[in-house]
Amino acid sequence: MEIKVPPVGESVFEAVIGKWHKASGDFVRKDELLLELETDKINLEIQAEADGILTIAAQPGETVQIGAVIGTIDESAQAPAAAKKETEEKTPPPTKSESPVNPAAAKLAREKGIDLSTISGTGKEGRITLEDVQRAPETPAPAKAEPPAPHPQATATPEQPKTKPDADARITRQPMTPIRKKIAERLLSVRQQTAMLTTFNEADMSRVLALRQKHRDHFQK
Repeated sequence: MEIKVPPVGESVFEAVIGKWHKASGDFVRKDELLLELETDKINLEIQAEADGILTIAAQPGETVQIGAVIGTIDESAQAPAAAKKETEEKTPPPTKSESPVNPAAAKLAREKGIDLSTISGTGKEGRITLEDVQRAPETPAPAKAEPPAPHPQATATPEQPKTKPDADARITRQPMTPIRKKIAERLLSVRQQTAMLTTFNEADMSRVLALRQKHRDHFQK
């Protein structure tokens, strides 16, 4: 079975291999996550469509076209013994600490410092009841260790001056993802193609003010 780059939109013609979650030669299960694809519009995850041995044909960071084959799954291959053992392994039985506990019993156990894993529940389906906690012996709280006394001959060492961290050591350079690259291109094109200006309009209002002063009293009456 071939693993192809699916179509994600009319204007998307290529994608970048983001990260493979499986290595070449691994046995994969159906619907298991294989890799992440990055485009200039969305990022999507590719799942396995069948069980088999994975063979990778495109490495992370490689640009591939829509519909290109980036890997294959050999469906005729048998699952290794480790994978069979993992799928056939049964869920272990619950331990005492996983037994159901009555809320009132859990509260009383916290107040008395009792470990619930040491109690056998007598309720239905092994539930630990309030009576079980009341009959259980209290666990003594461990004694707090006192901090050691300072040595009398110990002298305070002068504080070392803090060195300024190297700014270059904290800077990492990574290639931009297709989405970030497309956003940067759009922002730059808007700044270069849009007229960035401010318009001022002036008008002589002296004659309007003169008419207002002339007819002010008549207008109020």
